[in-house]
Amino acid sequence: MKKAPNLVKSRKVIQSNKRIGRKPRIRWIQLLYSDDGKGMDDHRRHRGSSTSVRTSWSFYLNLFTNIKPMTKTNTIPLDRTQCNPSNPKPSTTFLLDTNLGLNPDEKPWSEILPAAGIETMSSTDLPWIDEMVANHEPDIAFIPIADFHRFFAQGDRHYRGLAIATSKFTGSTNFPSVLVVRKDDPANGLEDLEGASYGYINKSCSSSYFAAAIVLGKQGKKYDDFLNFTPVKAWQGQIDAVVAKEVRATMVPEDVWKTDPKNAQETKIVGRYDNATPALVVVRENLEEAICKTLLNALVAWTPKWEAVYGAFRPYYYADVQSFFHDLDELDM
Repeated sequence: MKKAPNLVKSRKVIQSNKRIGRKPRIRWIQLLYSDDGKGMDDHRRHRGSSTSVRTSWSFYLNLFTNIKPMTKTNTIPLDRTQCNPSNPKPSTTFLLDTNLGLNPDEKPWSEILPAAGIETMSSTDLPWIDEMVANHEPDIAFIPIADFHRFFAQGDRHYRGLAIATSKFTGSTNFPSVLVVRKDDPANGLEDLEGASYGYINKSCSSSYFAAAIVLGKQGKKYDDFLNFTPVKAWQGQIDAVVAKEVRATMVPEDVWKTDPKNAQETKIVGRYDNATPALVVVRENLEEAICKTLLNALVAWTPKWEAVYGAFRPYYYADVQSFFHDLDELDM
């Protein structure tokens, strides 16, 4: 995060006392500068002296030439606590992958997050999100489980799991991914799709990218040699791309396929991977416990819309992801 510059500077001003026999006294004037270092907003007298200030204000203006008065709008606070006096702590940053379905502009998040001093950043730009998390920029992040595995496998423990999404159909953290083709497609399994165009969301997607790579790996096949990976719109957009013949096949969470009954009429399932898990919310290891507790309680209490990809959240445990992490570790990518 960009660090605010140190804008408060103090200077000593010597005021000569007109009384005979008295040594010059030192006064402190605290000057609050604008970001160009030329403006002055206020001055304060040192309260440690009982002697009144005899020197006129014009003396100080003459002493500090080239200093011009500055408006309050130019003042940059030393830290974020000065921006909002009602918030005693600096803001906490929360990075969200927009594809995952938690909208910070909708209730209850539009009320809960600001009240907790949490600022949000949302994007579908996975390379940027990955870079931000790799650089430990956000305090909190809602990211695909495969992203969390990558950092975990590298020994990076800056973040820990806080809450994990579940299946809205089963309430489990088990989140199977199914291989879908058109109803009239002759394929009966992944082995029948060599060289086919295959729709996926991005290279961090557990259900469309890593699930296919794992299934092919278990068959002794290289994912990038066997299929022609083609980016398509997420979730229902993947199935729509299959129906429209933009791609021949895709792998999508079974929950997504089951949400719209029309999918069963127009497509069929010809394969599956059962060890996938949903996305999760991670927090930096040393994040204040009060913030973690507030956020976890809100996540667990939240009821997502039925159209959302994921169901309710539950507290994260490594046991929820252990099988999937093992399969990812076995990948030769």
